[in-house]
Amino acid sequence: MIEKILITLFYYVFIAIIVRFLGKREIAQLGVLDLVIFLLIADVCAIGIENKDYTLTFAIISIAVLEKILSFLLLKVSLLRKIVDGKRTILIKNGKILYKNLKKETYTLDDLLSQLRINDITNINDVKLGILETDGSLSICKTNEDILLPVIQGGKIINENLIYFGKDKEWIIQRIENLEDVFCAFIVNDELQLVEKTSEKE
Repeated sequence: MIEKILITLFYYVFIAIIVRFLGKREIAQLGVLDLVIFLLIADVCAIGIENKDYTLTFAIISIAVLEKILSFLLLKVSLLRKIVDGKRTILIKNGKILYKNLKKETYTLDDLLSQLRINDITNINDVKLGILETDGSLSICKTNEDILLPVIQGGKIINENLIYFGKDKEWIIQRIENLEDVFCAFIVNDELQLVEKTSEKE
């Protein structure tokens, strides 16, 4: 009995260290990959506690290192990111519900209205943009607010977001000398705002 309590405490402390290693993200921000990794770690821990086996820590470390490598690849490869995390979907545009997108995401009208109430929206005409994020949450941009949609991310132009602003790839190229130097960019008041890459740590 005491041995099982000790091994449970061991895995508790060990997992706390592993989670810290994996990075600071809220549970709501976890993507599909993160969820799979945490489920794997939970299963391995359960086996270790049940069998009183400390050696499974190597398997957990291997999973954590794999997650770090995959996270790095997701950061660098936009196509892989789309496959694993999916894409954002616009559900409301200029006060109009895009029913085709609701159906595509199997998102019910009741779910949508519930999220609008949570965001204190009483009139759908007040919504400039309602975006279903990759983590399943709904982001609301009101008619009197600027839309924070990246048109460049990781040095790549995001054409689907450009279309919303009525811009094209040429409009971006005329304003930027080297896309690879741009971490991300937004369009605010019809002007391009850049966030450049930096190696400095604060």
